[in-house]
Amino acid sequence: MEGLKEFLTAIMTVSVCAGLVQLLAPEGKGGGLKKQIGFVVSAAVCAALISPVLRSVGEGAPFDFGFEVSGSGSPESPEEALLLRTRHLLRGEIEYMMTTRFGIGRAEAEPELEAAGDSEVRLLSVTLSGEGALEEAAEYVGKTFGCPVRLKDREEVVG
Repeated sequence: MEGLKEFLTAIMTVSVCAGLVQLLAPEGKGGGLKKQIGFVVSAAVCAALISPVLRSVGEGAPFDFGFEVSGSGSPESPEEALLLRTRHLLRGEIEYMMTTRFGIGRAEAEPELEAAGDSEVRLLSVTLSGEGALEEAAEYVGKTFGCPVRLKDREEVVG
């Protein structure tokens, strides 16, 4: 938490100083030094913004942009890892849309995916369940993703 406080203080200090320098920069014919000073000030603000990242890299801190899907353990192949991440993201986005756009309670979505190589995933179908206007949500999901949508505990396929 202390590091965040220092970072925000540094950004605020650099920003205030940058504003003052630009305010005091002389104007002349064709912009004078104002353009050059603006460039230097912008570079200083950018340096202040990326300094924590550069400091971390300099210390050898590893960056891990991945996330673990709970209960999945360690995927055995890159294809499996891609499927797990894609399924997790799609499920969250579809459930969020069902809840916010259609007011569906206990919204659940189960995307069926297929790996097609190391970096490609195909959405085969989506199964939806919940309490509310599932038919409308299923039609929307089908049109949006261009795949068949099944309603859980029903035989009908929408889209």
